[in-house]
Amino acid sequence: MAVAALIILIVLMVNIGRWLSDADSPEMADAIVVLAGAPERTMYAADLYRKHYSREVLISRPAKEGETSLLFRIGIKEETEEHLDRRILIRMGVPASHIKDFGEGSLSTVDEAYALKRATHGMLHRVLIVTSPYHVLRAKLVFRRAFRGTGTRIVVVATPYEKSVVHWWRSQQGARNVVLEMAKLAFYMIGGRFTHSTNHRASIGQ
Repeated sequence: MAVAALIILIVLMVNIGRWLSDADSPEMADAIVVLAGAPERTMYAADLYRKHYSREVLISRPAKEGETSLLFRIGIKEETEEHLDRRILIRMGVPASHIKDFGEGSLSTVDEAYALKRATHGMLHRVLIVTSPYHVLRAKLVFRRAFRGTGTRIVVVATPYEKSVVHWWRSQQGARNVVLEMAKLAFYMIGGRFTHSTNHRASIGQ
């Protein structure tokens, strides 16, 4: 029994990266949506735009990190993530007029999903979500649940600018990302949610 359990555990551990990163193929969409996180996500969104998968790119406005907020208090202004995303997109050929942002201080993927739904009124036919390889599975679960019943098709793709996590144990970063993502996925599956105050209304703006 112990040997069988060990074999099962090894198989599960070996395949975790593959399950987490099971991305969809890109499809034509009403909007390309960049989730907050690594700038590599934004770079791939620009690639998809230039390949004509959509004529609009939506970027998330995440909550400021703790250290950024502290720096702001003492008069040191750090560039917000959405401003950096916008600069990346423009530098890579996306016209400023085709870039919009959504949400107000999103704390999590759940926050982003419902902020996008409120901002677009759930009226988009198809959205192309861009995220990191290790985050694909959770993004699918969260966004498809949030948009259930709206008729919106959710397509989730992984940026190729970040390393694959299929062989996550081969690098410290891969191991860190996968272990943290498994904790976040488990937290989500048992009903855990980190969300922004419902008093703040999500919106899309230039």
